[in-house]
Amino acid sequence: MTALELVTKISPINLKRDHKDNIVFDQHINNIDEPLLAILNKMVKNDPKERYQSASEVLKAIDSRKHKLPEQLLGQTQPLPSTVNNQR
Repeated sequence: MTALELVTKISPINLKRDHKDNIVFDQHINNIDEPLLAILNKMVKNDPKERYQSASEVLKAIDSRKHKLPEQLLGQTQPLPSTVNNQR
């Protein structure tokens, strides 16, 4: 729910759902990529059986959709510096 609030700037309390339990977004929110939206929707299903069962499942879903996600959501981050190389 936090991710949805960050993406939409709408409080989870104010998010509406359709008959399939998917989040319904107002027309003015058009910056949400469909593959990302599908992942977020599955993460917040009301029925726990319909949600991802682990973080690794979410990562697999993201990985399988990488070619569909916009570049700004993918490889723009830098790897963390290695703590091994920071010896003094």
